[in-house]
Amino acid sequence: MKYEINELVSHTEVHGEIVLANMETGLYFSVVGSGKQIWAALVEGETTENIIDTVAELYQIDTQKVCKDVREFLDHLECHKFIQKVEKRNAT
Repeated sequence: MKYEINELVSHTEVHGEIVLANMETGLYFSVVGSGKQIWAALVEGETTENIIDTVAELYQIDTQKVCKDVREFLDHLECHKFIQKVEKRNAT
């Protein structure tokens, strides 16, 4: 699965953390640690599966545990309209 960043979301790094701001909802989040890695991967257009593998390898954590945590983080971002799922398009 892939996600894309909502076009009304801005992000910047401030003092070692990433600050996300949704201009539509007025919500903002600050992410650090693995959240920064996940956000950077989203910016690069990585799939959920690649993000999970990268975080598991980087932090040397069990893939199943990372899978649960990454999906919860992505669900949280999606719920608050920071990201949305990319629908697969049929090639014609």
